[in-house]
Amino acid sequence: MTLYRQDILDLAALETQLANSIRQTNNKSQLIEIDKTLYYAQRIAELRSARLTAMAPDYPDSGTGGGGGTPTPTPTPGDSMPAPNPNGSYAPTGTIVQVDFNLNTPQPDIAGWNSVYNDRQTVNTGGFTSTAGVQTSIYKMGRVNNTSDANGYGEPPNPPGSGVIPDAVLISNHVVIPGYTIDDRIGGLEVSYAYDITFYGSRMEDSEFTQFNIGSASQVLDTSHNTTRGVTFLKIRPSPMGIIYWSWLVAANTPTNGAALAAMVITEYQPA
Repeated sequence: MTLYRQDILDLAALETQLANSIRQTNNKSQLIEIDKTLYYAQRIAELRSARLTAMAPDYPDSGTGGGGGTPTPTPTPGDSMPAPNPNGSYAPTGTIVQVDFNLNTPQPDIAGWNSVYNDRQTVNTGGFTSTAGVQTSIYKMGRVNNTSDANGYGEPPNPPGSGVIPDAVLISNHVVIPGYTIDDRIGGLEVSYAYDITFYGSRMEDSEFTQFNIGSASQVLDTSHNTTRGVTFLKIRPSPMGIIYWSWLVAANTPTNGAALAAMVITEYQPA
């Protein structure tokens, strides 16, 4: 039996789920560290997950791609994204995909939004559903480098429902501490099309800034107490493999404790 990279990442994700399940069995009135048996079991599962994730790049890729946890294609030297073309002639296809970077499973899905669960972040999602309720080929590819944490400490809009995206989407975030860069990928895109990509993030903290990178372009989002702001990259063109690569991290030279990613919106355009 040959083990591929995605197999190892799937095993790591299972260990993360086990650690989360152990944590949830703990009496919520006390720290899990007090119950040494549960605590050690949780830590062992977390350490196994971390070790498997670190090992994954050493395993071969199957050479196939797609959603639903199937092996992720490894970018080849020729699979670089062309430059964005914001001044090109494009017409909207009507396909808009909204992605909620949600907490761990199980969490309720928000109507019109596709969840990327934190404890499944190393596994490919299935094809996303558009805001019109149509199944698409677009999917979120598993993260293969550093994994992020998640929390529900986004700023709640006041009054409720007044934020730029739904309250529950804005409040839940994937987060990363300074010193780490998260590499992310969206696959299943039409190579001849272009896409507007908008990112949102929010934290109940002062001085929180998140930097988003696509290709050579970078934008910084002030995520501190954010309920109204987002950043948009215009007319991004996928690689020959139909992939858009992006990364996010704590913005440089800012008094920031962490970077936050709450949501992304993908708007599709075809050549006019």
